Amino acid sequence: MMGKFSNNKSKYGSVSMFIHWLMVLMLFTLVIVGTFMVGLEREDPLKNTLYFLHKSSGALFLQLALIRIVWRFYSRPPQLPEQLATWEKVLSKLVTASLYALLILIPVSGIALSNAFGSPASFFGVFEFPLLFESDLGKVEDLKLLHMSLVYLTLFVVFLHIAGAIKHRYFDKEGADVLSRMLPSRD
Repeated sequence: MMGKFSNNKSKYGSVSMFIHWLMVLMLFTLVIVGTFMVGLEREDPLKNTLYFLHKSSGALFLQLALIRIVWRFYSRPPQLPEQLATWEKVLSKLVTASLYALLILIPVSGIALSNAFGSPASFFGVFEFPLLFESDLGKVEDLKLLHMSLVYLTLFVVFLHIAGAIKHRYFDKEGADVLSRMLPSRD
């Protein structure tokens, strides 16, 4: 009944594709905005606006990551092509699992960082996430380092993910292409 919405043995469905590509766009936008906003002077009025948007978008990102994980259990991803070597399948699963963990850990570390500053993370002013712990300015530097380290680690794992997709599409045997499974069909 779900038709093109659900994944099948050879291709991702439209729900998985939509969430995947939306999160790709959001991840890179959050990294760019995050990098820009920390460089602004404290007095710059744009800084507070960007922090609010960054935190709220990060909260949305966390919710999308959780939805994506639930959807993955409901609608199993396509099987990896038989043409892939065992080590490639293991590496693919390791990279995928790492990405899912990081997509949760980055926003949670951001929420923790907000808490350390004494402010709850807000979802566009509609609701606030519960405090993970009380304000503790002594934890701020460690949490900044953790948040940024998780972002850099994620970018590295995304690089591996993209490199693998390109390798399988352009350099491997026919039938090993995994990228086409995440791209919309032309039919």
